[in-house]
Amino acid sequence: MADPPTSKSLLVKARDCSDQAAWCRLTELYEPLIERWVRPHVAQRADAEDLVQEVMTTLVRDLPRFDHNERPGAFRSWLRTITIHRLRAYWDKRDARPAGAGGADPQEALAQLADPSSALAVSWDEE
Repeated sequence: MADPPTSKSLLVKARDCSDQAAWCRLTELYEPLIERWVRPHVAQRADAEDLVQEVMTTLVRDLPRFDHNERPGAFRSWLRTITIHRLRAYWDKRDARPAGAGGADPQEALAQLADPSSALAVSWDEE
């Protein structure tokens, strides 16, 4: 079962960094989702946790500039793009490009995630 769409009012509130309740709610909703997205693509749980924090840091910094296009899933699509960029940076930094759980090639996984019609991207959207 898919999660309900992200409330635009929550996104508006979260743009104000002083609104702790909005940030707590956003964190409750999205940290577990980001971890489910990231975990199959990294070898160590600690690396996945670090990547989740990097995505959330980017979210804090860039949310004020996020422009919702009024399409369902726009925020999650944007969040997925951030996550893909952080995964790419993670693999580039490690240079060894280890296979994640399931043995998938990281670059192939990123290419699939970048294609919104791929099975992997659809799976992420369903999350």
